[in-house]
Amino acid sequence: MMSSVSELIAERARAIIPTQWGMWKLDGEAYELVAIDPELGQIYAVDLEEFTDSARVLNAIFQVRAKTWANATVVFDLLQAIQHIFTPQATLCSFGDSAEIEDPCALVDFYVGAQDSEGIN
Repeated sequence: MMSSVSELIAERARAIIPTQWGMWKLDGEAYELVAIDPELGQIYAVDLEEFTDSARVLNAIFQVRAKTWANATVVFDLLQAIQHIFTPQATLCSFGDSAEIEDPCALVDFYVGAQDSEGIN
């Protein structure tokens, strides 16, 4: 059976707007990226409210990298999540110039809102 246009758009939106990257899951209500181990449950949370400048984002990345459980895939997945939610080259370091995000929660809300507008959870 052929899909409707709205179903195709919603399917495409799901592919474009993920909420999970490997073990990282976006908690839009708590403004956190949460690392979830299948056996242990939540093992770490990155506070996205702190992402006000590139130094704080880098600090969070390297804090995770220092964890014994954070292999290259875990760090890469975290980078993917940050890229999807914050588009750092546009919001934090366009053309190599430092910038600040006044309200990182607004970017998370915008990202989550893009999912909600398509009925995606």
